Amino acid sequence: MRDFRFSSIRSAVIFFAASVMTGCASNTPVAGGAAEAAAFQKVVVHNWGTLSDTNILPILLTATLVNPAEIDLQWHCRVPDAAGCFIDSNSGTNLRFELLGAVLSPVTTFDHRELKPDTRYGYRIIPFFGPPSDVVKFTTGESAKIAAKAMNAVPGRASPGRRGIFSVRSRATAAKAAPSDLTATGLAPRMAELKWRDNSRDEEGYLVEVSEGSPRHFRVMAVLRPNTISFPTPLLPPKTACYFRVRAYCTGGPSLALELTTHPR
Repeated sequence: MRDFRFSSIRSAVIFFAASVMTGCASNTPVAGGAAEAAAFQKVVVHNWGTLSDTNILPILLTATLVNPAEIDLQWHCRVPDAAGCFIDSNSGTNLRFELLGAVLSPVTTFDHRELKPDTRYGYRIIPFFGPPSDVVKFTTGESAKIAAKAMNAVPGRASPGRRGIFSVRSRATAAKAAPSDLTATGLAPRMAELKWRDNSRDEEGYLVEVSEGSPRHFRVMAVLRPNTISFPTPLLPPKTACYFRVRAYCTGGPSLALELTTHPR
């Protein structure tokens, strides 16, 4: 079950759950200067190892250490009907995978930045499925002032004593299992509360997706628990048309994992 909330800017991910690893974009130069840059060597690893026939793997994953503190992930997903992929990671002596990020198809890349030196990082990719709701629009104001009702909004409120009746895991009923009656109500000039109807009986959770400026470039804003019917957004950009949709999801099997160790400083 995935219940970690995060906001995303391109491939940068900022988690609001203290228990998970954070990965965030940074323009800070890598310490060490020209001498360290000269000593650094790019490293590339694949999750198929020495396997000669890669056609038997549904997801081919490549990790590249592009500088001492950044690993770029790329993958090829052959899983039919995947709506996107979760990126899981672990590090050091901790072998438990945690959610690092989520991307929507057709995106198949992710940058993991600000990494610790001389540290092992493991990765795997998990496809997710499920059609999205209809799209709603919320246009933000200019003020960043947050009203009391927004401060007290509870994220991820569960539906009281009700579950949907359709299976998001079945192609025959997946469309009916998508959330319906989605609304966006202003909590503050730059915050909205999303509410929807839970129609799925077997989802693993919900994805809140946002596109800013036009409804063409959706990205994942939040991952929520199953049976959720509301979500107050984080602070949105000023004077912007924000488009939202919600997706009940289920997951497929994970890719083979791979490991890569960062460069010592």
